[in-house]
Amino acid sequence: MTDPYKGCYQLMARSQLKGGNVLKNDVYDAVVKRACGYSAVETVEEYAAVDGNFELVKKRVTTKDVPPDIAAAKIILDDGGIDELTDEQLEAEKRRLLEILQTSSDVSNTQYT
Repeated sequence: MTDPYKGCYQLMARSQLKGGNVLKNDVYDAVVKRACGYSAVETVEEYAAVDGNFELVKKRVTTKDVPPDIAAAKIILDDGGIDELTDEQLEAEKRRLLEILQTSSDVSNTQYT
């Protein structure tokens, strides 16, 4: 099984080696990417056992377009971006967004049941 947090740990280790600014810059770049929208390429390969060997049977490459995210744009535009937010402000924003998500999921569940 692969570690889902492997990339995150590598980012944090690299950030600590370079003085802590790398992680902040990478997070900011990710927020900007999310705010602007992006395209992701996904490759799915199917293999089948033929004469004891696995051979590629089907390969499907798709491009998924992720639309711009208004919440990410708001983070960048409000208060000068995420660089100037304190840990307490980030935690408060996280709680606020989680409450909005919980409320919207409660509303959507009651509408469709």
